[in-house]
Amino acid sequence: MKPLPSNLQELTSMRALAAFIVVIFHQFFDAANPPSIGNNLIADGHLGVDLFFMLSGFILAHVYLSAWREGTFSYKRFLTNRFARLYPLHLTMTLIFVVAYQALAIMGAETVAEGQNWAHLPWHFALMHAWGVTDGHSWNFPSWSVSAETFAYLMFPISLTIALIFRPVVTLVLAICLFAAASLFTLAVLDRSITKLMFDFGIIRVMTEFLIGLAIYLVMEKRRLPDVWVRPCLWISVAAVGLLSAFQADERLIVMALAVFLATLAHLATQERSNSLRHPVLIYLGEISYATYMVHILVLFAVPVVAQRVGGISEQMTAAISITTIYVASVILYHVIERPGRRWIRRLLGSPA
Repeated sequence: MKPLPSNLQELTSMRALAAFIVVIFHQFFDAANPPSIGNNLIADGHLGVDLFFMLSGFILAHVYLSAWREGTFSYKRFLTNRFARLYPLHLTMTLIFVVAYQALAIMGAETVAEGQNWAHLPWHFALMHAWGVTDGHSWNFPSWSVSAETFAYLMFPISLTIALIFRPVVTLVLAICLFAAASLFTLAVLDRSITKLMFDFGIIRVMTEFLIGLAIYLVMEKRRLPDVWVRPCLWISVAAVGLLSAFQADERLIVMALAVFLATLAHLATQERSNSLRHPVLIYLGEISYATYMVHILVLFAVPVVAQRVGGISEQMTAAISITTIYVASVILYHVIERPGRRWIRRLLGSPA
C-alpha cells in the first residue's frame, strides 16, 4: 500500500480550523444565552482541543513509527524536539501573563483575581498544571492542554508498545473502549465529563484521545477507503459533527464524529488531486495555530478592558478587533519566539530538526 506523504498539508490546515474554533468559543460563548443552533455550535467549540489531541497521536505515529520499528527511535531526541516545540512559547506567554495581570488589575479588570494564583505558577513553569496538582484555572489557562500533551509525550513509548501488540483494527476498538471506560470513570469518581477535564486531570482526556489518533494511523497503514468514497465520507463526517453539536448530543459522540473526520481528512491527504485545504494561507494559519491558541485568551481579556476605557466601541467592533489582534500577535510570536526558540533549544541540546 502506498505510504502516506511526509507532509500532510490537509492536517496542517485542520490545526488552523481547530484553533479558530477554540477562539470563537472563548470569544462568543455565553452560557446565559438562550439555546439555539448557533449558540449550541459555539458551545461545543472547546472540543477543538479534543481534535488536537487525536491529531497529535496520529501525527506523532506518522513521524516516529518507522524509527521505532527500525530500532532507531531516540526517546531523548523525541523529548528534546517536543520540548523545543512547546516550551519557548509557553514560557514566554506565562511570563507575559504575570506582567499583563498586573497591568489589567490597574485598569480594573474583574478576571484578574481569579486567574492570578501564585501558588499555581511553579506548576505552570513545570508544565504539570493539568496533572491534578492544581485546584483551578490560572494564568494562561488554555495551556492546560499543553501540560496534558506533555504527559502524552512522556508516555509515548508506552503508548506505542501497547498499540503495536494488537492488530490495528483491534487497537482502534480498544482505544475507543478505553475512552468510553475513562468517561464512565471520570463521571463516577470526579463527577466530570471526560470532555470537561482540564486542570483537573486533563491527562486522562489527552491519553485516551491520543491513543485513538495513534490507532487511526495504524489502521490507515493497512487499510484505506477507496478514493471515490473519501470526499463523500468527509462531508458526512462534517455533517455529523455539525448536527450532533447543533442538537446538543453527548459530547463523547461528537468526539467520535471528530475522529471519523480526522480519518477521512487523512485519507484526503493521500490523494494527488488538489483541494482548498492545500491553500498556502490555510497551511500558514495551521503552522501558527499553536501561537494562536496560546495568545488568544490574553487578547480576549485585554481588548475589552482597553475598549471600555476608550469608550464608544461596540461589542461587535471589540470582537473584530480582538480576533484581528489574535492573528497579528500569532504571526509575531511564531516568527519572533516560537521558531527561533525551537531552533535555539535544538542546537543547545544537540538535537536535529
